[in-house]
Amino acid sequence: MKKIMSKKILWVFIVIFFAGHLLTAGLIDLYKKGVIKMINSPDYGKGADWESLFYKKVTSIAAAEDGSIFLANTFEHNIFMFSPAGQFVKTIGRRGQGPGDLDHPTGLSILDNRYLLVQEYPRNREFSLFDLQGKYIKKVKTSRYVSQPVSLSSGKIAYTCKEDPYYQGENPKINVCIMDLESGEEKIVDTIPVVKRNRVVLDSGSDKNSNTMLSRSLSFTNFIGDIYIARTKEGKLLVGLSSKPDIKIYSTQGKLIRSFRLKITPVPVTPELIGKIKKAAIKSASNREMAKTIEYISFDRMFEKHLPFYRNIRVDSSGNILVFKWLECGEECETVFQVYSPGGEYTCETRIEAGIYEVKDGRRMVFTEKGIYGIFQLKESDDISLRLIKVPVPAK
Repeated sequence: MKKIMSKKILWVFIVIFFAGHLLTAGLIDLYKKGVIKMINSPDYGKGADWESLFYKKVTSIAAAEDGSIFLANTFEHNIFMFSPAGQFVKTIGRRGQGPGDLDHPTGLSILDNRYLLVQEYPRNREFSLFDLQGKYIKKVKTSRYVSQPVSLSSGKIAYTCKEDPYYQGENPKINVCIMDLESGEEKIVDTIPVVKRNRVVLDSGSDKNSNTMLSRSLSFTNFIGDIYIARTKEGKLLVGLSSKPDIKIYSTQGKLIRSFRLKITPVPVTPELIGKIKKAAIKSASNREMAKTIEYISFDRMFEKHLPFYRNIRVDSSGNILVFKWLECGEECETVFQVYSPGGEYTCETRIEAGIYEVKDGRRMVFTEKGIYGIFQLKESDDISLRLIKVPVPAK
């Protein structure tokens, strides 16, 4: 009798193991092919009026388990909701400070497969919480300026936080915080010193007054390093500083569980590389006057000895950690990411073949077993509106 029971238990474990493998095989197999082509599913978003929907900038994307998509429409102060078929459903929120109102929504995150968490303007020190049908739930107040909201598990959220988001004085630091939404308790789990960003310097021959805004906008491209956080599949917190090769994983209580090291060799900064980046900036200038102005700008102080190790980190719905690399071509180049297992073991490297779309660093993409979703602009087109697309993931 004991032998029969042992065999039954063994078969149960075997079935569970292979069922889990089949659920994750589609994404892993796609990554291991070495290239992902950004080709939209034929019927996804069919008939959508993209020009009217995405006239303003969309800054963030989140996907629910059923394939519903939410997009932060920052400058119109609302959220777009799309069905699993890519059809526009409705807008959520409007400009204001009252219940259900939004003020420059940016970061989006799905909490416990039940709620949509929306980051608002940092100085407001608050989030808004909606259910996945768009019904307003409540405002969540924080004691610090926050960014990069990430929903963990069991009603916990994480974010980067500073006393002053615009502080650029001596020894700037950024905290990584976890909040319990039920109690409102905030906890700093990591404090990370960051290299002060160097603003571009206008040469003496240029007109400083007329180019102040251009100088300021270029300085926001950080070639030194940024903090990135993400949610593991189990709902734990992943933290990385892109100028370093180590990734940390914390529990929802803020306890360091483990860390792992990336297999990325950083790109050294050379005069040739700086020249490539400057050339790309000139090419992407919106008009001839701006392009001419960029030619006068010294880019040298924007860099350290090497580029950051990565440009972004995403975690797919199977728990794989996707690390988007900085490449030698700097700003204008293909998109490549390394894949690490949930435990931090290196798996493979994958290139995104952008096709007709402009794809940079995975920032406006989500990777799920149902599909890879992204919000992109068309290349070589005067149409500045964006497109929501779904790249199918082949089932195994």
